[in-house]
Amino acid sequence: MFQHKESLVQNLTEFVDNFGIPLAEATKDELEQKYGSKKSSYLYWPVTIDGNTTYHITCKYLGDTEYDLNDIKERLSKVDVSPPSDFGWTPHIFHTNDDGDVKVLLLTGWPESMKDCHDALEPLRADSYPDYKPHITVEPELWDRIEKEKLTPGDFKIEIGPLEMMQNKGQDKDGNKLPGEVVAVFKNKEDDQEE
Repeated sequence: MFQHKESLVQNLTEFVDNFGIPLAEATKDELEQKYGSKKSSYLYWPVTIDGNTTYHITCKYLGDTEYDLNDIKERLSKVDVSPPSDFGWTPHIFHTNDDGDVKVLLLTGWPESMKDCHDALEPLRADSYPDYKPHITVEPELWDRIEKEKLTPGDFKIEIGPLEMMQNKGQDKDGNKLPGEVVAVFKNKEDDQEE
């Protein structure tokens, strides 16, 4: 089991270093299934598309970085953490060695405040890719439909929740995956920040 865990960490590191998006960009279910054995944290806006709640837009992947939740709250209190509400998307494929082709909806026209949130957390764990590319990873069937029919966000019922911080807990002593846990929800001051 230790070798598998070491291999998982190596794959995660190589993916982040070489392919321009962190693994946390996968849908929540994929992330839990593939990387639930690694303790890691990330911040994201949860996305619901036509009732399907398994999507998200990553703000910042922190990996296994040690963090102080009060420090994160302080950093984010200086920027607008509102969920993005006005954006377009372009079907795009990220080419990766580990996961093959990953079909995503690369956001266009997204608010600059999203990058401000990302950049506020950059000192905690630097990204190894040059640009912040917000996107939603979706199933191939949905991606194919969006591309074929030239569908836009306006063609779907989309809901985006407040910024959350997820902490994956790793495995128990028997190697069973522990469920991830939302450890904080961030809102702008006027919206009353809550934990």
